[in-house]
Amino acid sequence: MCTPISKRDSTMRMRPACRGLTPAIGAALLILAGMSLAAVAGPIGFGKVEGPRSYGQVATHGALVPPADNHNMAALPNLAWDSPFFITGVVGPPGRVTVAHRARHKVAVCPGEAAPAPWWTPPPISAPPIPAGVSWAGLRGKVRHPGPWNHDDYFAELLAVRYWGPPLFRVVGYTYASSGIHDPDTCSARGGALTGDQVVPPPSTPPTSYGSVALAHDGGTNTFAVSVAVQGIVPQDLIAASLHVGAPGQVGPIIFALGPGMAWEPLEGGSLGRVVTDAVFPPEYVPALLEGNVYVAIYTLERPQGELRAQLGDLPLAPPSTGDMDCDGDVDFDDIDPFVLALSGEVAYQLVYPDCDWIRADCNEDGGVTFDDIDPFVALIGQ
Repeated sequence: MCTPISKRDSTMRMRPACRGLTPAIGAALLILAGMSLAAVAGPIGFGKVEGPRSYGQVATHGALVPPADNHNMAALPNLAWDSPFFITGVVGPPGRVTVAHRARHKVAVCPGEAAPAPWWTPPPISAPPIPAGVSWAGLRGKVRHPGPWNHDDYFAELLAVRYWGPPLFRVVGYTYASSGIHDPDTCSARGGALTGDQVVPPPSTPPTSYGSVALAHDGGTNTFAVSVAVQGIVPQDLIAASLHVGAPGQVGPIIFALGPGMAWEPLEGGSLGRVVTDAVFPPEYVPALLEGNVYVAIYTLERPQGELRAQLGDLPLAPPSTGDMDCDGDVDFDDIDPFVLALSGEVAYQLVYPDCDWIRADCNEDGGVTFDDIDPFVALIGQ
């Protein structure tokens, strides 16, 4: 574990403003879109905060118009982290939203560390279509640095998608959140979808708002990064948001305040984002976090007792990227040629595969790429 350095000023970079869609207008567009073959991009909001040791980012979308709506957030001027993501939304039936996320640490924070770090490229996540309501998918993972041993970056991401019921059964928007930590001693990645039915007691009138939460906690420094994206709530209506300790179905005290609407970033299409990095987690509540007994709550003028809640549960672990030399999400016979190329050296490999990681060929995890990696690579094929 490295000694933390002082935190740089965090920055939020926003895309140019564009007009949001009200639910009524969105409904009309979805109905008309079923008779149209043209692809029209809808409004997307994006925000990011980063420091040398952690980052968080959020994205929201108020409406999708068929046949497809694609967003590529790959060219933002990041200082400490590269974390592009690519979103494709298709309005059905059945509708589907898929997110492909890549991340890496760009600067050397610890002595002797290689920079930039290898790309972390998990498989895409996609919330399964449902008849109506909010569906979600999440993932966590880590990547080993080619510098000092036991150097990792750790990431969590969560996608929530809202579907309308009959007769459309189509996507009407999504929220996405991701958080990352550099070189955690021990790390827990948690996340969940913000929905009204988790509030205790539930609102008498179910809200149309929803959201995503991704949290990564470093057990060594007891710091954390949390990203929250909310669709359907504007800043003036958000009176408070906070982390609470409490099991599912129970109400507990506030342990970390996320602030009212003025502390949040207004995103496109009537949505909000909040990212906190390098914050200290209350040490007495770390066991509750690890046991899934911490939740995020959103309070609004219309529903001051609680509009949305997300219980922060464990997320599925992304498959390891070791041996995936063509960066397609698996290790198969298509990886043999790029693996052989990696044996010839990092420069030759990166010329052909500039967006992949040469160090993925280190299949025996000894810190280098040599002929000793051949047998472990062969063992990975088809697993």
